[in-house]
Amino acid sequence: MSELAIIQKTETSPEIRYVQPAEIVIVGYDDIVKAIGADLARYFPDGIDKHISEEDISKLSRDDIKVLKNMRTSLNKKKTSIDQKRKDVKNAILEPVKPFEIEMNALRDTYVDAAKVLGDVVERAESIQKAELRQRLVDHWEGSSIIAFGISFEAIEDPKWLNASFGEKKATAAIDERIAQIAGDFEAIEEMANADDIRAVYVRTLNLSESIAEVKRRMEEAARAAAIQAERNAIIAEREAQQAAEKPAEPVPAPQPAQAEQPMPHEHSGFTLRFEGLVSDLDKFKVEFKALAEKRNITVIQKEKCTCQK
Repeated sequence: MSELAIIQKTETSPEIRYVQPAEIVIVGYDDIVKAIGADLARYFPDGIDKHISEEDISKLSRDDIKVLKNMRTSLNKKKTSIDQKRKDVKNAILEPVKPFEIEMNALRDTYVDAAKVLGDVVERAESIQKAELRQRLVDHWEGSSIIAFGISFEAIEDPKWLNASFGEKKATAAIDERIAQIAGDFEAIEEMANADDIRAVYVRTLNLSESIAEVKRRMEEAARAAAIQAERNAIIAEREAQQAAEKPAEPVPAPQPAQAEQPMPHEHSGFTLRFEGLVSDLDKFKVEFKALAEKRNITVIQKEKCTCQK
């Protein structure tokens, strides 16, 4: 016998005895209706249903509007008085119902709590059974050759396989059918061009037509990109060749004669030469002195200071 003892008993509904409340009668109802009609007639002499035209409304003065507001306030007060009387009578009648509802809800909740306990047990038991069934289905899948391609059970799993109404036998048959279909797809892939690319996509999608279409799309995109790049490279090469043809050849610089090494002036051999005279005479002197300096191998450091006056 199971450790969980299930005791089933016939439910008994509580016997409820109550006294039918007396009929609620509004004394003088017809007279009250007539009185309300007469009261409204003072506000609407021509009847409440009569349409009030926009022309009549536009003729109302501020005092007329104030009177109408007071009339509306009076009507609302009378409406509130009647509505409050209705609520008072209803609350008085329903007062005994409050403890009755509390007691009946307490009786009902006893069954609610018990049903919840059993519901939790059923839910847990079904969860354990589903987990055990799923593991058996996983073992069946992993025992096939398809697992060599790296396809997990989660990739082909159908949640309805774990339902009690579906059944383990039917779920196992569905897995076998899936294995046969995938194996057939792999055989077909081996006969195709770009088999490696299609196989890589198929392992992810498990849809042969989608895998073929995706590889084809990739190849077309790669071909378009290569064509665009080739055209771009050709344009660049053509432009560079044109620029090279239009560019003039750079002249080869003529060799420069070697210059004699100039001796460094001694720090104590310098002297200052001061010239006073006309600017035209100064230019002539500079030429003659430069020639003399070159002849005597003298390094000249020229400093000019003009103190000429106009």
